[in-house]
Amino acid sequence: MSELFYWLKISGVTVSPVLIVVVFLFMYPDKFEHWMAIFHRILYLLTSSLPKIRAKFDRLAVASSIQDSVNGVCERINKEAPGVIPHAIKIEWVDSSTAESFIKKGHGIVRLKHFVNQNRNIVDSTLLYLKVGLLPRSKNYLDETLRKGCEFKIASNIFLARSDDGSYDYFIENKLNPSLSNDDNLKEDLQILEDLDSVGYFSRIFLTEVKHTGDKLLGTIPTPIIQEELRNFADFLRVIATSHPKTP
Repeated sequence: MSELFYWLKISGVTVSPVLIVVVFLFMYPDKFEHWMAIFHRILYLLTSSLPKIRAKFDRLAVASSIQDSVNGVCERINKEAPGVIPHAIKIEWVDSSTAESFIKKGHGIVRLKHFVNQNRNIVDSTLLYLKVGLLPRSKNYLDETLRKGCEFKIASNIFLARSDDGSYDYFIENKLNPSLSNDDNLKEDLQILEDLDSVGYFSRIFLTEVKHTGDKLLGTIPTPIIQEELRNFADFLRVIATSHPKTP
């Protein structure tokens, strides 16, 4: 980046601030959502005397902030396990109380109602996204509780990565704890995934194997036998993960 600007300078080319921004975003597309979140937040603050416009920029700022944090964590997971979460999230606020998520043109589209409670917006949109964005071709080869455990595990990482702590607390109180209180199997599965993650096996080995299984079996009907094989693989990895003392 600095070499490009140096070349333009010695060539006598005038570089405008707009060009600098465009070149930066072109060279670092992963930073786009981060800067858009800041841009929308600035516009939100500048439109305090225009309530209708301010409300629009508030929604844009919230969507950009969520997309930035979700895509940031998912990009790190994809570096460890390529193709596990291949589609970036894109949020669309709608007036309908019926929320939905689906894959379209390389994005995980999440359509849901915007609430005053921003923590609810963050948690609801993230969980909706992971239902379609995580292992899109392989998720059905996991049984229901193990699949939900993977979604909750990644979601908690996303909420913890945010600078605010309200979304994680909201997730624990309104999503995780109610689910655990009604399902002992989910509690056990989450512990298995925590054990795998503590030694780096969760994404690099387990999610990668699930993806490869889905790629090999694409087009076949998921059967309890296949789901049981992946569960046995998780149990096998857990034995290895917990059989050695963890390095500090």
